[in-house]
Order: sequence, then structure tokens, then C-alpha cells
Amino acid sequence: MMTTTMMMISPGRGDRSQRPERALVLAGAGRSMIRLWACGRASVSLRSIAAMIVLLLLVEATSVQAAGPSRQADARIVDLMLCYARGTDAIGDSTRADPAWDGAAIYARCFEDDAVFRLWIPGSDFSDPAAAVTVGPTPLQSGPEAWAEFVFGAFDGTYTFTQHSVSNFVVDVTGRTGTLTAYLNAAHVRQEGGVVVGVDVAHGTYTLQVEKRRGAWRVKALGLKLINFTPFNP
Repeated sequence: MMTTTMMMISPGRGDRSQRPERALVLAGAGRSMIRLWACGRASVSLRSIAAMIVLLLLVEATSVQAAGPSRQADARIVDLMLCYARGTDAIGDSTRADPAWDGAAIYARCFEDDAVFRLWIPGSDFSDPAAAVTVGPTPLQSGPEAWAEFVFGAFDGTYTFTQHSVSNFVVDVTGRTGTLTAYLNAAHVRQEGGVVVGVDVAHGTYTLQVEKRRGAWRVKALGLKLINFTPFNP
């Protein structure tokens, strides 16, 4: 079964695919109750009314149960994106004793060891995989540790702190595989002597390819298409 979820939409209303069937059953039960009263059977027993109420509740509970696993998968896949943001900002925190190691440890919680990472810089052809900077899946450069070293090399000596905010999640799940897209809004802070001298701002779109392995969702590929990387100086 394939599900598509925009995580900006408030949860808790059930799987939309279930709504037409549920609406028909609810409408039918409602009409039956109305007919009882319309036919002058005002003396209908409390037992009959209770049976109708139980039917309505059972239909609602069944719909929520069907939607539950889908929402759980969506939430866990979104957590993988948030995990990546936390790992990246650990690498961007120059006050840590070993930012690259800390970031790699966080990445390892959400990425497979053979994960592939691709980065398209602003102005590159986003439709061309060959235009991307790629880390993995070669034996010497593969997985979250290799990407952490790549990110650390880009941040080290330049930024004091970074903050990567992600939003507008869209999750597609088909069986044990799925994709996620999300918007990026990132700040890379430059300081001198404890004073902020500039902020480099980045925007773009992340794409995650995920798979459920050994009972847990993990990232097998990440792509970032940057639409801008702009320095601002106070």
C-alpha cells in the first residue's frame, strides 16, 4: 500500500483513504436512527439506540486503527530527517571537543553504513546526478562517518555555530521503502573574538530514500539541492 503524507497537516483525523467507506457506514447508521423516529417509533428501546452508538464507535475505531501504522511510519521517517539536522549542527558546533566524531555518532543512528550522500550546489543542474558532489558508496568513502568528515571539512575554521531547520515534510511510503522531501533553512554563524561578524544563509530541498531494515527505518540515500548560499555581514 502506498501512502502520502504532508506532515504540515494536523494529524489525528485518520487515513483519508478510509473516509469514503466510513462516511457511507456512518451515514447509513444515522439514517436508520432517523427513520426509527420519523416512523413514529419514539418509544424505541434504549437498547436499540445503544446498539447504533456502538456501531458508530466501532467504525471510527477501525478507521483509526487502519491509519495508525501509516502515521507511525511517517513520524519515524521525519525523525530521520531531524536526526540528520542534529548531527549536522553537532559538526557545526566549534565548542565541542570533537565535532566530527559527535556528528558521525548521531548520523549513525539514522543512516545505513553504505548510505550515499549527494550535494548539488546552487546553479548546478539538479536533474543531473553527475553534477552532484557524491560521497559513497566506494569502499574508501562511504556511509555516515565519511559524510561527517566531508561536512566537518566544509565547516571547520569557518563557522562557530550552525543551525539547520527543516520543514514542509512530504512522506511517501510503499511497503518497506519510502521517500521524504523537506525544505532547508540554515544559518552558519561566523564569529571573531566572540562577536558575530557574519552569517551565511542557505536554502534548499532535502530528499531522503529510506528503507525498513531489521524492524527499523533507516536512510540509504540523502540528496541536498541548494538553491542559494548567501553571506550576510552586519
